[in-house]
Amino acid sequence: MDRLTVTLEMLCNSDFTISIFYLLPLILVCSSIFLYFRYTFLKAKSLLDLQHKAELEKLQLSVSTLESELAKLNEQYDHSLLKSREIQSQLIYSKKMTELGKLVSGVAHELNNPISAIKASAETVTEITTKEIGEIQKSKQIFQSLDDSEMNMLIRVISKNSNESIVMGYKERKEKIKTLKSILEKYSYEYESDDIESFLDVGLEAPDETDLMILSHKNQNIKPYILSIRNLRQHLKIIEIGVDRAASLLLALKKFTRNSVNQAEKHFHLVDNIETVLSIYQYQLRGKISLTKMFLTDAVIVGHPEELFQVWTNIILNAIQAMESKGNLSIHIQRMEPNKVMVKIIDNGPGIPEEIQNRIFHSQFSTKEIGEGSGMGLAITREIIENHKGKIAVDSVPGKTEFLITLPVAEFLEYPV
Repeated sequence: MDRLTVTLEMLCNSDFTISIFYLLPLILVCSSIFLYFRYTFLKAKSLLDLQHKAELEKLQLSVSTLESELAKLNEQYDHSLLKSREIQSQLIYSKKMTELGKLVSGVAHELNNPISAIKASAETVTEITTKEIGEIQKSKQIFQSLDDSEMNMLIRVISKNSNESIVMGYKERKEKIKTLKSILEKYSYEYESDDIESFLDVGLEAPDETDLMILSHKNQNIKPYILSIRNLRQHLKIIEIGVDRAASLLLALKKFTRNSVNQAEKHFHLVDNIETVLSIYQYQLRGKISLTKMFLTDAVIVGHPEELFQVWTNIILNAIQAMESKGNLSIHIQRMEPNKVMVKIIDNGPGIPEEIQNRIFHSQFSTKEIGEGSGMGLAITREIIENHKGKIAVDSVPGKTEFLITLPVAEFLEYPV
């Protein structure tokens, strides 16, 4: 009660009332200023939020645009890479076709040889079969004159394979004649001068005692019959060899001319890949070029076999040209641990001058006369090897040039030495 009374008295005091009267406007002004600054702050914050939001949206739009442009650039890069690959493959194919155009006469000659042999042997086979058909009665008498043991001898000597090649050189045939005469004299076989040549012609270069027993049979029709049938078999063998040679050449041509543009990578055998090129260019390797192959292993390579044809073609033809079509050419294949294979192609030409050895793989560089080379051969060769994740190097001194090609291997294979 006393506190309430004191408070009322203070309010009623005139001095306190005057103080309140003067302070109230100040309080109102301060409140207004506070409210104004708060309003201004909130408005500014709102504007900043809107600006930040606008800038964020703008930034997001820029990021989206950049992502879109980056995606387009990636797509263009992939397209350019694919196009570059196609152009390279087309360039390789074009160069290959250019080389093939130069090979037409040589390839035609290569095909003409087995075809001519097949034709000649087919005519001989027709002649022999016609003769044997006309002499069936004589053949019947031959068989009737033989007992079981002699019949087995006849079958044996007719079926006996020849140990010699179909074609012999003069020196080799001279040695064979000498050896055959020694054998006939050893078994006291009475022979006429024509017998030596006839025996060799049908592959009887080393008859044994059993063969000579049936050849000297008292029935004089047996020897001509044996020689006739063996001659038939010999010419059938020539036809088989000729067909195989023509077929392998055509297969090599088919492989060589195939275009690998847009084709997926394949697994293929390295030795077969190199042998295909050697088959195509065999006519250039004959004569004064001595070819040595030292294949210590075979390997499965992953890539484009048609492109590697171009690698071997470029290096081998360069070697032949450097040696002026006479000299020694060696091709070595050896295993490089753990999963690489090395191919060495070595010639004994004049060599590559040291000052240009580091430039021979550059595009447009050529040592040939104007119009003879594009300068793209070894540049394409290096690019192909690198596309197959391999490496190529050259080591050359006067009298020896060695190209070393290293390739990754999917699998090593045993190669018959």
